[in-house]
Amino acid sequence: MAVMVKMSGEFGAHLWEHLLGNHTEQAAFLFAEFRQTTRTSTFVGRELHLVPPEDFDLQSSSHLAITDEALARLIKRAWDLRLAVVEWHSHPQYEGPACFSPSDRFGLRDTVPYVRWRLRGSPYAAVVISDASLDALAWLGGEPGPQSVHGIKIGTTVLKPSGISLARWCGDDI
Repeated sequence: MAVMVKMSGEFGAHLWEHLLGNHTEQAAFLFAEFRQTTRTSTFVGRELHLVPPEDFDLQSSSHLAITDEALARLIKRAWDLRLAVVEWHSHPQYEGPACFSPSDRFGLRDTVPYVRWRLRGSPYAAVVISDASLDALAWLGGEPGPQSVHGIKIGTTVLKPSGISLARWCGDDI
């Protein structure tokens, strides 16, 4: 089954400006309607939240962590809207193809089950972008591990994820 993330061009412009506007890792959350057919699962962006500096416990050029309070507010917003969550963060100035780092994968292993539990099994996706590319994973249904996202559609443009993260996820020793 193909997994897609879709959003308006306006959301995409705001997202890219926020995530790649400086040399510090940034984060954002897209609250998305989840649609599923026999052939596709699609996250359709309905609301965008750009994480402000005060919502980080740690933020540097190579790592970030949001506060527990910020995470609780994001979960509540998703719950109130009855929408799924698509997490975004950046790896600014990374020259290779985008993929989740070992610390990203470690964090996702903790965060995704917790958020999905709080949202009663709602699907979840995570996207990492660099200056040159992006990669994405999705957690759907009852499967504990992620699957790859096949495309990110912003307006009329479809971006293809690098696909590196899923292979690394399955081969992780952490």
